Amino acid sequence: MAAMSSPLKRMSTYLRCALDIEIGRSYHRAQPFPCSKTLESGPGYGRENHLHLQCVAEDKFRLANDRNNPPAALPQGEIILHVGSFEKIKGQDVLLHAFKHVLQVHSDCRLLLVGRSGSFLPEVETICADLEIAHAVSIMKDVAPERIPQLMANAMFVVLPSRYEGGVPLVLLEAGAVKKAVVASDAGGIAELITPGRNGLLVPPDNPQALAQAMLNLLDDRQLMQEMGGKLYDTIAGAFSWKTTACRYLELAMK
Repeated sequence: MAAMSSPLKRMSTYLRCALDIEIGRSYHRAQPFPCSKTLESGPGYGRENHLHLQCVAEDKFRLANDRNNPPAALPQGEIILHVGSFEKIKGQDVLLHAFKHVLQVHSDCRLLLVGRSGSFLPEVETICADLEIAHAVSIMKDVAPERIPQLMANAMFVVLPSRYEGGVPLVLLEAGAVKKAVVASDAGGIAELITPGRNGLLVPPDNPQALAQAMLNLLDDRQLMQEMGGKLYDTIAGAFSWKTTACRYLELAMK
């Protein structure tokens, strides 16, 4: 049999991925996990043609909204949540310096840091002690992915102070799926999802003063916080749903 032409190989690749998405949708109805799909755009297509589409099913986080059954060991108070591996690029040091200022205004707030153990974790713990905010900061290491949605559901909003992100961070999609407002740095692909002042707040990277002010803006305006969470949900429901993502694959396959 003659070798399949490159366009047909490309078509075959995307059609298989579209099928994977539909299978995944059925699976995620029962198992509310995030799904991140990365694929090559076919044999012979370089890294510049890689496609990274992150899929969020419309109903995958419904179980997270059960606030009557919160996850164990949550800090008491109003929780500000950060999810990210403990590496310097994620900016936890910037967040801690910003949170110290927030805590001076809202003493009942608590910061919850959730992520995979990394090389920056000892530095994070040292900064907490040096800033004398350890009593208001909780650290949860190596949390199972299925616990993240419920942690988000019990938070006021989500903060992502990354110094760099290569694409749209999955944590922002997860936040939107449970209608949580986000404060994030204007780094990498974050601005592809967040429209400042509409479905979230963006601040310059490495700027704890601006980050603190953005967090205070949400804490001081609960209606704004709620509206931004709802608009972020609308954004991902339209642009990152299973149906939309499958259509993107098919459109690219036809090019």
